[in-house]
Amino acid sequence: MSRESRKILLLTAAFAAMACHAQAEEQLPSATKEIYACTSISDDSARLKCFDDAVGKFRLAEETGDVQTVNRAELKAIEREAFGFSMPSLPQLFKKRAEAKDSAPDNDELKEITVAVKKIDTNRNGIVTVYLEDGQIWRQIDTTKVPRSMARKAETATIKRAVLGSYLMKLDDHSTTFRVRRLN
Repeated sequence: MSRESRKILLLTAAFAAMACHAQAEEQLPSATKEIYACTSISDDSARLKCFDDAVGKFRLAEETGDVQTVNRAELKAIEREAFGFSMPSLPQLFKKRAEAKDSAPDNDELKEITVAVKKIDTNRNGIVTVYLEDGQIWRQIDTTKVPRSMARKAETATIKRAVLGSYLMKLDDHSTTFRVRRLN
């Protein structure tokens, strides 16, 4: 098993564990909810004590690994690395549903990526396997004829989501697209 495959497998297991853990503790307030609750206290000294206590609990939760803070760039990197894998709970990490009735839901889902091509292999049946510079490996799953000259000269691959959980790949700016599945 390749290093990238192990990394994705561990990432998937971690997401599954987080989902189970979140369901089991659904009744308990989150560390951030405790901090936010302090804003409703009008007495200054009581509010300060509430904040001090809540932040202390939050810090302890971070130190023990029960809570981990990540920024948007880190989440985008995870989403990009996991592009092409079916992980139903993954989108919940990338979007916070708007609670206000005025705001529209965030439609910031990653729909396609473009990555430099490391190499392309073509088997005797004409099926291509594309190795990308970031370690991803994609294999053609349809019978579209990919010209060998196009495959030999390809510098970038653009992979986009298609219908029913499938993916389409285009090499460089050629019009030829073909269905692919991520292998690692």
